[in-house]
Amino acid sequence: MYRYGDGTPFPLEENFIETLTSAVETCTNAFVPLSELDARRERAKDTRREAEKEAGRLDDLEKTINAALLPYLPTDKLKANGAQLVAQKLAQSAKSFIVEAKSQVDTRVRQMEAQASGRTSADAVVKALRPFF
Repeated sequence: MYRYGDGTPFPLEENFIETLTSAVETCTNAFVPLSELDARRERAKDTRREAEKEAGRLDDLEKTINAALLPYLPTDKLKANGAQLVAQKLAQSAKSFIVEAKSQVDTRVRQMEAQASGRTSADAVVKALRPFF
């Protein structure tokens, strides 16, 4: 039995100081996954910004390649010579590579945003609160 300083009995069977200490530690531990979630969200925002810049650079690259190949592209597809066919294939290849690169950038952004969702830290918060409840 626990007692107050004047000797009167404390109404609870548990040690209040230990209970309070445990509650504070548990709440503090519950905030750790939330702070990690904030960091992941910030990284996801940074990745999104970088991806937008990269998409812009890829668009510029595609325009530059198309502008460089434009004089060599066939005007009449039935009468295309060797250089025109090569230019046409180069333009198609460049376009497919650029589409693939954009797809990879989008995939990376989606992965980072998935890691930054609240569902990823919910289990960790519950686990941190489990010792107290």
